[in-house]
Formats: sequence, structure tokens, C-alpha cells
Amino acid sequence: MSEDPSSQAIEARISALGDRAVDLARYFDETGALSRGYEAWLGQNELHELRGLMERLGGSGAADNPLAREQTLQAGLAAARTALQLTNETRDAVTAYGETLKEEADSFSAKFLLPLNDLIDAFNRALLSTPGETVQFTAEHTVERTSLSMALRYTDPIENAQYRTSLPPQLVLSEGQMAANGFSILCAASTAYRWSRWRALLLDDPLQHNDIIHAAAFVDVMRNLVELEGYQLLMSSHKRDEGEFIARKFDAAGLPCTVVELVGASKDGVRTEPPRHNAAARRLLSEPMAKLA
Repeated sequence: MSEDPSSQAIEARISALGDRAVDLARYFDETGALSRGYEAWLGQNELHELRGLMERLGGSGAADNPLAREQTLQAGLAAARTALQLTNETRDAVTAYGETLKEEADSFSAKFLLPLNDLIDAFNRALLSTPGETVQFTAEHTVERTSLSMALRYTDPIENAQYRTSLPPQLVLSEGQMAANGFSILCAASTAYRWSRWRALLLDDPLQHNDIIHAAAFVDVMRNLVELEGYQLLMSSHKRDEGEFIARKFDAAGLPCTVVELVGASKDGVRTEPPRHNAAARRLLSEPMAKLA
């Protein structure tokens, strides 16, 4: 109090403090209402954001009926678990099937392909002066199937480990080597797996890309098949000297041989010269006629 103390001054101060207390009470009421309104606004905003999130994740109406959305999610979860179980069972079945295919491929390789590859090598050694690289068959296994493929094979096991045998043979072998390998494969398959009672080879110009040395080796192999295995050989050639060479070789070995020369085309078909039979072929052809007589 700046003035002298008095009863009037004290009462005036008390009255002023009472008015201040009323103002403070009203102020506290207003700030409390504002705080409650702000808290309510925050709650509404949070609820609005939550509803928006529910609508985005659960679809339209998810905020109004969360129970239905929960049931939908539960059903989706059950379907996903069923699909997962089916996927696992399918994967196990595919794995088991793959193992079966692998066992069958290994068994097929051991029983059929390895002996066939050895025969191919044997024919190549007879046909080629320098066999070197040859063709071998392999049974390749994948998850869903087994396939037959060709790869390179070297005569030396050490070389076979050093070089890439996965390259296609046609990228490494010459045309002559490929032709000889093809003929070796044909002979090996025919002699190893005789699926026909008629032992015969039908060859279309087999001496392409081969020199005289390989041609002579080819004739020797053919003579052995005819003489020792009872094969019948039907061969075409666009070179007359090749046909004459083979005929002379067979005649020298006493094996029947017939040469038919195609001389040209006509309106009635291909014109040919009369067949020329060697002595062995004439004797062979005369036997049925003698039996008929």
C-alpha cells in the first residue's frame, strides 16, 4: 500500500482482490472449456484419420462394420493357409518326381547310353584315321523332364577333363568328322539295339566330305557288317567312282553286290540302266529260281 494504512484502503483492496478472483475464475472456466474443446478436436481428428485408414485398408464400409471386415480377413487368412499347404505339398511332389526322373535318367545312361557311346567310339576308331573328338549321348535331367542331348567326348580321359565338352559338336568337329560320327551313331544304334528283324542300313550319300582313306575304311566297316552281322546295305551316291569302288571291294570279298545306275528322268519316272550283279549276287538270285523250277 503506497498510502497510509486505513480501514477504507484495506476494504478497497479486499474488494479489488475479490473482483480479480472472479475474473480469474471466469478465465479458468474459459481456458478449461478451450482445453476440452481442443482435446475433443484432437480426438475427432484422430478418429477421422483412423476411419480413413480403415477405409483404405479394409475397403468401403470397413469403419462402420469392422466385424464383417474381420470375418473377411479371417476367411482370406484361412484360404492363404490352405494355398500355402497345397503349394508345399506340390513342391514336395515335384521334388520327389524330379528325383524319380533323375534316377531313371541315371539308369538309362548306365544301361543304354554308356554302351552306345563306347560303340560309337569303336566305329569312329575304325572309320577315322585320327578319331580325336567324338560325339557322346547324355541324358540331361531337369526339374520336370529328362531329355537326350549330344556332347563332345575326347579319347583321352585327361583331355576330356581339360576341355569344354558342353559345346555343341558341330562347333568343334569338321564336316568330315560330323559325317563320320553320324554314321558311327547310326551303326552303333543299329548293332546295339536291333528293333527290326530286317538287319539293313539305308544310306544316302554317306561318303560326303570324306577322302579316299576314310572311304576305304567305310567300305571295310560295311563289308564286316554284311559278312559278319548279316546286314543288307542300300546306298546311294552321286559319284560313279564311289559306287564302282564299293562294288569292287565287295566283289573282292566274295559278297553279293548289285549296282543300279540312274541315268535321267522321263515322263514315266526315273530311267535306269539294267542292274549289274556280281557273281555272288547272281548265285544268290539264282537260288529262288532253282527252288521254283
